[in-house]
Amino acid sequence: MLVEDLTPWQGYVATLVLDGGETMIARILRIDPDDNTLIVDVLGSNRPYPGSDQRAFAIPLGRILSVTPAPAGLGPRRPLPPPDPCRLPVTDMPRRIAFMMLFFLILGPGGAFLFYWLVGKPNGFQWASMIVYSAAVPFLTFTRTRGLKRHYLFRCPFVRPQLPQLALRHAGFLAALFILETAAFQYQSRLPAFIINGNVGSMPTFDFILMVLCIALLLVQVLTNRKLLDRAHLEYLPA
Repeated sequence: MLVEDLTPWQGYVATLVLDGGETMIARILRIDPDDNTLIVDVLGSNRPYPGSDQRAFAIPLGRILSVTPAPAGLGPRRPLPPPDPCRLPVTDMPRRIAFMMLFFLILGPGGAFLFYWLVGKPNGFQWASMIVYSAAVPFLTFTRTRGLKRHYLFRCPFVRPQLPQLALRHAGFLAALFILETAAFQYQSRLPAFIINGNVGSMPTFDFILMVLCIALLLVQVLTNRKLLDRAHLEYLPA
């Protein structure tokens, strides 16, 4: 079903028919458009569900075949929970715009200047890479992009307690980036000739391989950061 078909049902108790022959009576809590899921409080079902210690279950919208009013006399087991603060509209637009501008300045002209200024100095390439890397990580971790559809605002109650752990993880990944690039430059002369002298398009093969490895490291950190925040978000949601 579509989001607009389910929106009027929020806060109501309804009978949901799902694919696979499942029928449940549930209170519809909210719709998560980022994940295309319906969050419900299951009151009864022809399939087993955990007990009262967990009430919020996510159902993919594609599984829902129909929604009809629940039988008379059934009501919700608890008051409607407060809205998720991480799904409220963004109001601090000036700060958000400033953050975006800083990100693009560092990754664009700022990054080019850093490499121009530092390359040639001891470990200059590594330091420039670490600065640009440090700008990309928070942007891709906290903001919504085409491939990463969920954003995490600093106002979210569960985000700030995770910042020390995220900072510690970032320090570890920076150390890995520094070691990777230092080892690559140290052993560059021992690599096969086609890597040293070849080209991938207009880029030297060695530079291309090093760039791919650094991007892979970045993606590993970003995806694991977001998994950590996802888990913290689920634990924060009221039961």
